[in-house]
Amino acid sequence: MSNNDDLLLIGNLDQSVPVNGDWAMSRIDEVLKKSLKEKNVDLALEMCKQLVAIGQVVGIGLAKALYFLQKNWEKYKIDEAFEDYVFDKIGKHRHTVERYVKIWGMFDNAIVPQDYVEEFQQKSVNELAPIANALYQGHEISAEAWEKLSEAPDPNTIAKIVREDIKHQPPRSNTLQLYMDREGNIWAFQSDIRYFVGQLEIYSQEKPIQQAIERILDRSGVMKQ
Repeated sequence: MSNNDDLLLIGNLDQSVPVNGDWAMSRIDEVLKKSLKEKNVDLALEMCKQLVAIGQVVGIGLAKALYFLQKNWEKYKIDEAFEDYVFDKIGKHRHTVERYVKIWGMFDNAIVPQDYVEEFQQKSVNELAPIANALYQGHEISAEAWEKLSEAPDPNTIAKIVREDIKHQPPRSNTLQLYMDREGNIWAFQSDIRYFVGQLEIYSQEKPIQQAIERILDRSGVMKQ
C-alpha cells in the first residue's frame, strides 16, 4: 500500500471534517467500492482495522479531554459551571460527564497500577465506569482484583468482579441487565436469555432527541456495546 493508505478512512488531519456521520459512511463506501474494483480485500480490512482503533480511542480520549477541562476550568475564566457548559456545547449530561472525569482520574492520579495502564486504556468506558465508581466510593482494589479486572473480557464480567471481589456483595440471581447495540437497539439479558426491548433513534440529528437519549442511558443503567 502507499503512504496515503494509512489515511484511507480519516483523510488528512489538516482538512476540516463535518461533525455528522455522513462523511464517514461516504468514505467507507468509497473504500469498499475501490477494494472490490481492485479485488484488494486487504484495503477493506485495513479500513476495518482503523474503525476498530477509532472506536477504542474515542471513549478514553473523551474522558481525558473532559478531565483536563474540569481540572483547568478556572483558567478558562468562563462564568458558568463546567458540567452545564459542557452539556450545552456537546450534549453530554452532567452525570455522563462526571463518569468520564472519574475514569480518567484513575490514570491521572496513578491509581491504576503501572503494569496495567496500557490494558485498561484500551477498555471501553462501560468497562471502566464500574471500577472508577468503586474507587470514588472509597473501595480499595487489591493486586489480585486488578489482575482479574485486566483479564475481564466484557462489562458484565467487570461488574461481577467489582460487586463480589471489591465491594464484597453477594452474587445476585436472575439479574436483569440492559444493553444498547451500535444500531440503537435495546436488549434485556436475564438468565442467559436475550429479549428485544425497543430502539432509540441514535442517528437523529435533532438535539432534543440526542439529549433525551443521553438522559435515558444515564438514568436507566443501559450499557453500550
